[in-house]
Order: sequence, then C-alpha cells, then structure tokens
Amino acid sequence: MRTWSVLIALFISVAIYSSVTHIHGIVGVTKLNGEGCVCHDFAWTSNVNVRITGPDSVLAGSLVQYKIRIVGGPGISGGFNVAARAGALSVFDSTSVFMDNELTHNSPKLFSNDTVSWTFNYRAPNTVGWDTIYSVGLSANRDSMPTTDDKWNFGPNFPVKIVSQIPVELSSFSASTNESNVILTWVTVTETNNRGFEIYRNDGATEEKIGFVKGAGNSSEYRSYSFADKIRISGTFYYVLKQIDFDGSFRNFRSNSVDLTPPAEFLVYANYPNPFNPETSVSFSIPVNGNIKSEIFNSGGELVETIVNSTFESGYHKINWYAKNRPSGIYYCKIDYTSPLGSFSRITKLVLAK
Repeated sequence: MRTWSVLIALFISVAIYSSVTHIHGIVGVTKLNGEGCVCHDFAWTSNVNVRITGPDSVLAGSLVQYKIRIVGGPGISGGFNVAARAGALSVFDSTSVFMDNELTHNSPKLFSNDTVSWTFNYRAPNTVGWDTIYSVGLSANRDSMPTTDDKWNFGPNFPVKIVSQIPVELSSFSASTNESNVILTWVTVTETNNRGFEIYRNDGATEEKIGFVKGAGNSSEYRSYSFADKIRISGTFYYVLKQIDFDGSFRNFRSNSVDLTPPAEFLVYANYPNPFNPETSVSFSIPVNGNIKSEIFNSGGELVETIVNSTFESGYHKINWYAKNRPSGIYYCKIDYTSPLGSFSRITKLVLAK
C-alpha cells in the first residue's frame, strides 16, 4: 500500500508539472499573458533583476532590436519570455524561439559575470501610438529540476512610442577625464532632422557654451560622437548636450559629473597652432595661486611684448598672442611663475609663418 501511495503521489506531481510547463512554455509567461515562472517558484523575487534595453521611440512599421538582460539569483543558467501588446516579436538568432504568443529561450543559457542576455526583433505597428513590451526572467541553479532554489522576476513594463518621424534618441552620454582634458562621448540610436549638438559646461554656478558638433541629419543606425574639452581649470563639472533640429526645436541631455584635480607642478605646454598666423595659444598649469608674467622675445633676444602680468589661481590656464603686426620668424614665449613655492621660468618656441 505504501509503495502504491508513493507512485500515485509521484504521478500526480509529474502531471501537475507537465501541465504547468505546457501552459507557461519554457520559463513562464509575462504579465500580459499570465503569472510568471510559477513552475519554479510561485513568488517572484527582487534578487533577480530583469531589464529590456533599446529604443523608446520607433518608426511605425519598422524593425528594431532590443536586448533583455537578467542579473542576480543563482546565476548559473537563465531563461526569459517577452511579449508585446501590439507589435510583432521575432527571433534574432537561434538562441530563442516564438511559442505560446511569446518569445522565449530555445534552451537555458549560461550566465557570464552574473549576467545573461538575449537579443530579439520587434516590428512596430503601422499606426502611431503607444505599445508595451512585457518581460520575465529566470535565474536557475541548473540542477535539471524546477525547484524553489530557482529564482525569477518580472521586468518593468517597457513603453514604446510609435512615431511617424524618428526623433533624436541617445543610448549613452558620458564624460571622462584624460589628464587636463574632459572627453565627452555619446551614441545616438536614431536621428531625424538633427542639425547637431551644442555643448555646454556647467560648474554648478554658471553654464558656458564650449562647442558644437554637427549631427547626421537623418539616421536609423547607431552613431558615435565625441568632443574634447581642453578645460585647463580644476573643479567639478557636468556637461549638457543641446540637440537642435533644423526647425530650431531642441532637447537637453545631461552627463555625469567629473572632477579635475589641481596640477602637481608648474608646466608650460607647446603652443597651438604652431606654426601659426596670426594667433596662437600657450597653455600652462600651476599647483598653487601665484603671479604669472608672460613675455614675447624675438630671435635676437629683444623683448617684443608683455602679454600678461597678473595673479592666477591654481589650475590649468591659457594665454593668447595676437601677432598680426609682427613679421614672420621665430619667437620665444617666456613665462615666469612666482608663488609661495618659489620662482620658476619656462620658455617655449613660437613660429609665425605668414
């Protein structure tokens, strides 16, 4: 009798498990069609993070790619389901399959660095409006048995705006330091009527326009941009991209903050441009506040002009020499720095070529 009871219980368990996995596909279903990966555990957990990344605006009728990422949980192998309320989903490669009105993994995929991901296709509806992409992800221990040791979670609903024209959409915008320069990089996913980007530097009190980068006009491909801010001053800054359309409309994007520490010593950098006509710039750095005296000498050692003689704060600076009324030839810029650290001098060679 005991043996029959065990066999009956085992049969019922297998029947229930088979029914659940048949209803929910491989990993379960999204909020659009069901209640998640209940064949593994009846409750979702915040220890598993599920995210969809990709364009939040899509041209009506067009095909784009999205990526679903799963982080956390046991982190051995994973699976997913995605569904769209109005658009059409399709496989991007052989790692996924379409079944039960949802896109899901073809077989469990191993995690790498606590992350597993899949790419999938989405075709937007032919009419403008809004769509939603739903997702659910599973992080399993890969013991071949669905148990409560496996963990899953729903991803946030991903809204997609279906448009008749593609706006300019950024996938990233960041600022990083390289010695005394700040390097700005950004990537656009789509562009429509994009004249370009005005670039502003903000120190928390004032905002200054420092440059402009021409846009691509119209594009449905990823495009990378960069800009170097030769700032020459110390402090904490963030940057603003002002994306401007040909009709004058614009949107602003803000970067992360960057810190530029004061220089460790007095340095004078090569002038730029060199040779030059009629103006060139000489950059220098000073570790503490002090007096800067900058003089121009000709090749015979005669003093031609004193550019500046005043106090400068610690940091990176730039002085300009306008030589429109000077003859072509070799000149020398001598910079004297006097501070509590002592007195120092540096000389750099300038070539005026008219």
